[in-house]
Amino acid sequence: MRRIFFIALVTALSIQFPKAQINNPNRIAFPWKTDTSNHILNLSVLSIATEKNAIPTLDFPAFISQKDKFFNFYELEPVIVVTINNKTKAYPLSLLTMYELANDSLGGMQIMVTFCPMCNAAMVFNRKVKKEGKEVLLSFGVSGILMHNDMVMYDRETESWWEQLMGQSIVGELSGTQLEMLPAMIISVKDFLDRFPDGKILSPAGLPFLENPKGHQAFYHLEHSGELDQHFYIPETTDSRLPPLERVLDIHLEGHDRIYPFHTIAEKKVINDISGQTQLVVFYHGETVSVLDEDEFSKSKKTGSALRKALPWQLPR
Repeated sequence: MRRIFFIALVTALSIQFPKAQINNPNRIAFPWKTDTSNHILNLSVLSIATEKNAIPTLDFPAFISQKDKFFNFYELEPVIVVTINNKTKAYPLSLLTMYELANDSLGGMQIMVTFCPMCNAAMVFNRKVKKEGKEVLLSFGVSGILMHNDMVMYDRETESWWEQLMGQSIVGELSGTQLEMLPAMIISVKDFLDRFPDGKILSPAGLPFLENPKGHQAFYHLEHSGELDQHFYIPETTDSRLPPLERVLDIHLEGHDRIYPFHTIAEKKVINDISGQTQLVVFYHGETVSVLDEDEFSKSKKTGSALRKALPWQLPR
């Protein structure tokens, strides 16, 4: 999900800007070195919503424990929890609504943690990719471009553009390159600390532009509508099988995705399923609130969280 500030800047666009293809009704500045002739999709699905870097990213931010003086998180607010090589960190969505992307490291791996408020999607990726047979470490920023209302990121090394939801480069030198997706879960602060009493959580202290640790007001309205508010969302054709803003759990296994709507998970509480050679169990826990509802989390609606366990097994012959 993306904060859309439609900044009316009448600045000359870069000569390489394919203005007939990328939607830029407000003629926002386009200071890109990106080779837009190299792409894997029709550029008409892209829209320029803000200037490049209008939303700052977090580069190797600080972390605190629950005993720290800056710890001031509501116990039911959601966090993205990532564990790599027995090291764990939590990234509160209340902070990522403002920064949307963190370049970080964990357990010896260089990672990127992302959250798009407009599509309510949290994704974690390995920042290393293969380029011409060599491993390359990338750092990422927020481009200000949207693809189907999803954040488009860019890497600072080549200025290629990447879709946040799939972690794939869609335009530029690295077009077609896929980032490795890493497992993560969204649970409440309380559930995180119950599992990891000494766990580290992203610190609000010293973050750029952060005047209010709960300063996510720009997005509180998103929870109140089942339809796409055209003041914030770019009109698109949506799939009629689910409401546009329905929360879903996406489990990606063996090259396939299985989607579980939250209203179904909440109703059943436990879902047993099979995907290829993997047996799945999905559990629902109701004690997590939305960061896109009320400004005070204690008044926000409970959306719950869903956890899955996967056990490899062999189908009977």
